[in-house]
Amino acid sequence: MARMTYKIEGIRELDDTLRGIIRGVDDFKEPLKQAGVYMYQSIDKNFQAQGRPSKWKKHHPLTTKLRGGGRILEDTGRLKASITSRGSGSKYQLSNSKLVIGSNLKARGSSRTLLDIQQNGIPAGANKVFGRKGSGGIPARPVLMIQDEDTEKIEQIFADYIEGLF
Repeated sequence: MARMTYKIEGIRELDDTLRGIIRGVDDFKEPLKQAGVYMYQSIDKNFQAQGRPSKWKKHHPLTTKLRGGGRILEDTGRLKASITSRGSGSKYQLSNSKLVIGSNLKARGSSRTLLDIQQNGIPAGANKVFGRKGSGGIPARPVLMIQDEDTEKIEQIFADYIEGLF
């Protein structure tokens, strides 16, 4: 019986490449971080446009009277800053497999976050709104919105990342 020997060229390079791909698929931190930076910009556009794709409901006349009619959700700027940066009140978390963007700022007189109240609203007749008995409720003003162009851009970020592994 004849014995055959084969020599495969480049096996070490192939092994290194495959191991790099496996590590890359286990760790999505870099594309998640890029997607987060992009989403900060998109959320900022939501504030600039005062709601996208639909405009937020205007302030109640009493709110306009008390605050002087400023921009919606931007009377102090703290909510916007807590969502679009990693500063005070931010809920930002980044790991190999997850990105969380949001705000931990508590609404005055409530156990809920200010973002939760603004994002989802409060129905009319709710017990407490900002420490006072409420009757009119608060309309939902969605801040954390993924727009169609956001989906396309985030998909491209991940596609580029995966392509770069090969």
